[in-house]
Amino acid sequence: MVLCCNITIGALRFNAIADVSIESSWQNFTDTAKVKFPRALYYLRNGKPISIDKTIQELVKTGDKVSIQLGYNRVYAQEFTGYVSRSPRATFPYEIECEDEMWQLKRKKVSISEPNATVRQILETIAPGYEIDCPDEVFGKISMKDTTAVMVLEHLKKTAGLYSFFRNGRLLCGLVYSDSKVTDTVANYAFGQNILNESLQFITSEDIKTIIYASSTAADGSVIRANTGTEGGNVIRRNFPSGFTQKELETKIKRELEQKRVTGGYDGELKSYGFPHVVHGQTVRVKDTIYEERDSQHFADTVKVVFNPEEGYKRILKISSRV
Repeated sequence: MVLCCNITIGALRFNAIADVSIESSWQNFTDTAKVKFPRALYYLRNGKPISIDKTIQELVKTGDKVSIQLGYNRVYAQEFTGYVSRSPRATFPYEIECEDEMWQLKRKKVSISEPNATVRQILETIAPGYEIDCPDEVFGKISMKDTTAVMVLEHLKKTAGLYSFFRNGRLLCGLVYSDSKVTDTVANYAFGQNILNESLQFITSEDIKTIIYASSTAADGSVIRANTGTEGGNVIRRNFPSGFTQKELETKIKRELEQKRVTGGYDGELKSYGFPHVVHGQTVRVKDTIYEERDSQHFADTVKVVFNPEEGYKRILKISSRV
C-alpha cells in the first residue's frame, strides 16, 4: 500500500510532509494536531510542486484553517479539521501546531446568567451558530460572567458529567458514547493479525472503573445532583424524575453502582494500521485467538494517529469503557 496525504493550511496544499501526529478524545475538549515539514518546502499549484522561497512564518499564520486527510493508494480519510493555534517556530523540521473548532471557543468571551436553564439554552448562548447535539434536560441555575465559552463547558463537565467536544463542525455535549452520527460498524482487531503493538491488560469486572452522574428536580423546582464511583472508565449519566431529595438520589445511584456488573475486558492501548478509520466513541472488538473468553467489545476513548515515512500510517486506540 502506498501512503498518501492531502494537507491544506491556509492557501497552501501539500501532498508530502515529514510527520503528522493527531490526538482526539472525548475526555479532552480539544482535538490537536502537529504537522512537521522538512526545510525544503514545496506546495501544489495546479497539480505541480512549487518551491517555496519564503519563511514558514511568512506563509503560515495563527488562525489559518487546516485540513488533514491521510490514507493509502489515494483513498483518504478526513483525520482533522481546525486552525493553526500558534505561530510556527523557526526550527527544523518546521512544526505547525493546530487545534480543532474548540480553539474558537477558547477565545470567545461570554457571560451567562439563567435561573433554570436547559443544557441546550446554555450551549446556544455560549456557542451561537453551531449545530448542537445534547441531552434534552434541565441543568438548573447558572451564573458566569466575563469568562470564556470553554470555561462554561468545564463547569458543565465538573457539575454534571457533561463532556463536550466538536465532531465535524458539530458541538456535542453529554453524548460520549451516543452520537447518532458515529457509524455503528464495529472495527475488529485481533492479536497476531492487525494488532501491531499493545499495552493491553485484561481487567476483571471487579476492577473496572465506573462513575455515575445523576440529576433530578426537587419539589421547589431546583435541580439536585449527585455522583458516585471512580473516574477513568465507564461514564453513566442518569436523569431521574422529579421529587427526589439529595439523600435519596445519592442512595439510589450508590445502589445502582453496587448492582451493576460489567463484563471484563481489556484496558490500555493498541496500535494498528490507519484503516479501519475509527473515531472516539466508536465500538471496537478485541479478539483473543488464544483465550476466546476474553473476546470483548469496547468504546474507543482516545484515538491517536501518526503518519511519517518511518512508521507509515498508524492508529493508536486507548480503550477501557465496555460496550
